Amino acid sequence: MNSPLAVLLLEDDSFDVIVLQRSLAAAKLNVELRIATDGEQALDMLGINDGDEEDNALCAVILDINVPRVSGIDVCTRLRLREDMANIPVAIFSGSTSSSDADAALAAGANAYFNKNTGPAELIAYLKNTLDKQGQQAA
Repeated sequence: MNSPLAVLLLEDDSFDVIVLQRSLAAAKLNVELRIATDGEQALDMLGINDGDEEDNALCAVILDINVPRVSGIDVCTRLRLREDMANIPVAIFSGSTSSSDADAALAAGANAYFNKNTGPAELIAYLKNTLDKQGQQAA
C-alpha cells in the first residue's frame, strides 16, 4: 500500500475532525490528516511563520474560517503569497452561510467553498477528484 497523502486540516471543533476522519476512511482515501486547531498552528505547520515546513509535501489544505488566533481566510491569503505553495489545492469547509464569507475565501485564493451544514460528502468528492487530477493514488 502506498504511503498516505498529507492533507492539512485547520479545524477547532473535534466533532468536525472526527466526522471528516470517518468520511475519508469510508471513501477509502489514503490520506493523513495533519490537524491544526488554530490558524497560528496551521501557519507553523505550513512553514509560513518559521520557514520550516513539515517533512512531507502537502497534497491539499482544508480550512475552517472561524478558528482561533488567525482566520482560515488569513491562512489562505498567506499561503497564496508563497510561490512554492501557489498550486496546493485549498478548500474551505465552514459552517458560515454568509455569501460574503464564501466570496472572501475565494478572493483569498481558495479553490472551493463547502458548507459544513450540508455534510462532508461534497468536500470528500472534491478532495478525491483533486487528488486524482494530481495523478496521485488516493485509494
